[in-house]
Amino acid sequence: MKTLILTLFLALNLFASLPSIEENYKILNNEIEKISPELNAEEKISLHYHILSTHDAIVSSLLQGDSEISKIENISQKTLLNVLLPLYNDKLNPQSIEKIKTLYKNMVQDAIIQIEQKSSQPLGSLTIWAIIVTLGLLVGLFAGYLLFKNSSRTEKDLLSENILRELKKQNSSLLDEVNFLRAQHI
Repeated sequence: MKTLILTLFLALNLFASLPSIEENYKILNNEIEKISPELNAEEKISLHYHILSTHDAIVSSLLQGDSEISKIENISQKTLLNVLLPLYNDKLNPQSIEKIKTLYKNMVQDAIIQIEQKSSQPLGSLTIWAIIVTLGLLVGLFAGYLLFKNSSRTEKDLLSENILRELKKQNSSLLDEVNFLRAQHI
């Protein structure tokens, strides 16, 4: 149980750096959903795809420890030029497009700041935590196996012996009945 809690703690610690990005992403998606009825299918798909690809690049970079800020900036520029800029038309409210653009830029800027901070941190502490958690998990599983293998084996053996004894009794009873019936028919 301690190992499970420690593993959960480590996983939460890894994802603790993502809240502002995730919040921006959720708000951004909500704003996109507000304007989506006025968009055609191609615009919707393109917008969602580019926003999702940016978010995926950000999260991958943060979780894997990559510091490929240029990749995120390139995706961001393509999204701003090829997707958000053409949305300015008569059907859509310019303020809502500006809000989406601002939220998108905030998400990217927060990501760049967090990636820079994470790349400046030494990777050793995270590696040490991962090794400690893995060893703790292995030791806990081995200890659990040693503790519970004997107790479950004796319970199973007793249960199996009782079942086997009962089946032997039923078998002998049925054989006696079969022999009795054969004797009656002869």
